Amino acid sequence: MPRYRQRPLQQPISMSNIPLHTFAICHWSLASQTAELLERAFTLALAARLKQHGGIDVDVRSTAWGLLEGKFGGMTVRGTRWRTPLELTAEQLMVGTQRGPV
Repeated sequence: MPRYRQRPLQQPISMSNIPLHTFAICHWSLASQTAELLERAFTLALAARLKQHGGIDVDVRSTAWGLLEGKFGGMTVRGTRWRTPLELTAEQLMVGTQRGPV
């Protein structure tokens, strides 16, 4: 694995030095990655908990910055052919949450 030397910054980093479109792309990318990570985590957790399922679709509307500020943007969970360990079943299911504090 290559080693990198840290060099002192020549100029302080300022948001005014970053073009607006670059900042927007980075912000969108971070928000997208955060939502995707949470979606995968919720999907895996549900799949592990359910006895049987035909499909799980999780849509998270949160960002890393929002979570750090204690805000959750909400989410929607959709599923087909679910069976719980207690033998509760649902052919189709859709559950949504609103924004709220974490």
